[in-house]
Amino acid sequence: MADPQTQPPLAGVAVSPVTPAAPPAPTAAEERAAKKERDRYERLDILSKSLLPIAIALATGVFSYWQWQTEQDRQRAATEMDQRRLAAARVSDSVNAVSQQRLAVSQLVNSFVPSLVSDRATNRILALQAIAYVDTALGNRLATALATDSSAAVSVAAVNVRLAADYPFLPVVEQVFGPTGPSRVSATQALMANRTWMGDTLMVSALLDAAARDPANANGLFNTITILRSVPADVQRARRTEIVAFAGSIPLTLPTVRARADTLRRIVERR
Repeated sequence: MADPQTQPPLAGVAVSPVTPAAPPAPTAAEERAAKKERDRYERLDILSKSLLPIAIALATGVFSYWQWQTEQDRQRAATEMDQRRLAAARVSDSVNAVSQQRLAVSQLVNSFVPSLVSDRATNRILALQAIAYVDTALGNRLATALATDSSAAVSVAAVNVRLAADYPFLPVVEQVFGPTGPSRVSATQALMANRTWMGDTLMVSALLDAAARDPANANGLFNTITILRSVPADVQRARRTEIVAFAGSIPLTLPTVRARADTLRRIVERR
């Protein structure tokens, strides 16, 4: 039985399958265009694959540098903060130290007040010298007040205190002829280490005056010669006459000191 959905072929008509028409062959221009497009895509693919590692490395480097810079900024900020804290702590310590020093000076001065109004001149002199030692400005003011003291000794001490304030090397010069070896050595070294004092002709004059007042002090004379040999040449020339006279005044009973004095005299005379 025939399928009712299938139409029977027409009688007398040959049935043949329908073959689709073949597409037309591309022209030479189209082939060239297609090849050019393929080449472009291939180059883009190769370029993208080669740039990808570089982009990754660059991104990694930028991130690492950003991390490093952030850490440096953090450390720098921490360091600056620590420095500010340290500076503030130092200022605070300095303020406290000054306050403590002023308090100590005030207490010391107060302890010497009874001696300053004592009937004994010696007590007034010692009090003046002690206060001048710990506070030069206050010592100067007290020395001015005591310059007209009823005691000549106190007046002289006041003058000396004021001179010591104006010429700080004077107390050191006196110690060159001090009573103990360590004090003499310390004073000699202090003078020679201070270039300002060594270049001051007034220091040389003060030293020669101290030597003239204590001509039997062999150690003081020896130290004086040592200092005078070390002062600058222009100072030696400025005080040549006084130094030569000092060298000639050394007694022959002090042969070691006299030998050094003769050497000093020859050095100064050649200046």
